[in-house]
Amino acid sequence: MGWLMRRKHPNVILKGKTVDCSDLLEDPVVRFQRRFYVPLAFLCGFIIPTMIPVLGWGERLWFAFVTNGVARYVVSLHLTWLINSVAHWRGNKPYNRFLTAVESAKITWWALGEGFHNFHHSFPNHYAASEYGWKHNFTTMFIDYMAKLGQAYDLKTVPDEVIEKTRLKTGDGSKTFGPPAEELEKKR
Repeated sequence: MGWLMRRKHPNVILKGKTVDCSDLLEDPVVRFQRRFYVPLAFLCGFIIPTMIPVLGWGERLWFAFVTNGVARYVVSLHLTWLINSVAHWRGNKPYNRFLTAVESAKITWWALGEGFHNFHHSFPNHYAASEYGWKHNFTTMFIDYMAKLGQAYDLKTVPDEVIEKTRLKTGDGSKTFGPPAEELEKKR
């Protein structure tokens, strides 16, 4: 979690100011969430998880708050940071060998697609964070399902040719852990 404590590089701050989020800021659900973020976070993160066991089976209030509120929050944050740390530690770099982010099959299964980290950092505009669709990426499956329901739209992708050129130019020559090459060729 040390990276959270570091100041952002000035270029990151500068680039962040160029991101157009006007479509999100016009969404009434997003506006409601931003307006009431603190009370909603406390309600959903601590009050509801505390009150379910208190009202459901008579758990003591303090014990329910510590276990279902505080401990759950601390554990989930640390698991998130652990996953991100491992996704920058051991694995292949088939898209860009100059990045610290790696591809890790183990992380992909445990973190619902986060193991495609080298792809994600190489092509940050690609909504699926991998070129394999549903094959190994449950997050992509969820986003695609939300798109069918109309909750996600204008999903950005990177053309296969760009992915392949990048792999050949800056990749480390390793095979990512997705489908066999023959399967990818059929897709193209």
